[in-house]
Amino acid sequence: MIRRQKAEVMLLSGRSGEAGNLWRDLAEDQMDQGFEAIAAYAICSLVAGRNFDCPQHAEKTISQAFIDWYRRLIAFQQNHTIEQVNLRIAELDSVLPTAAGLLRLAFDDAQKQK
Repeated sequence: MIRRQKAEVMLLSGRSGEAGNLWRDLAEDQMDQGFEAIAAYAICSLVAGRNFDCPQHAEKTISQAFIDWYRRLIAFQQNHTIEQVNLRIAELDSVLPTAAGLLRLAFDDAQKQK
């Protein structure tokens, strides 16, 4: 539990590089952490420019967890992390197409409102 809290604080305070290792370890233990850890690790990997994988049988669930993390990053005003994720949407699309599609819809809506 403490490692998870530490990883969460790091991610939400802009320290995704450090958080990535913790989330990777937590993601390996899916039974205890669920898919939230995989989604957090995916964000850290995108920011670091690293490739990542996820179990395709759970792509939709992990994508939803990814979007939940993305919203939290917005709430915590982690603009650099958000920008890095946005720049790597093509990489995201190859592993979590549902998450990438939802982000693209949000980008399109934001453009229409301008």
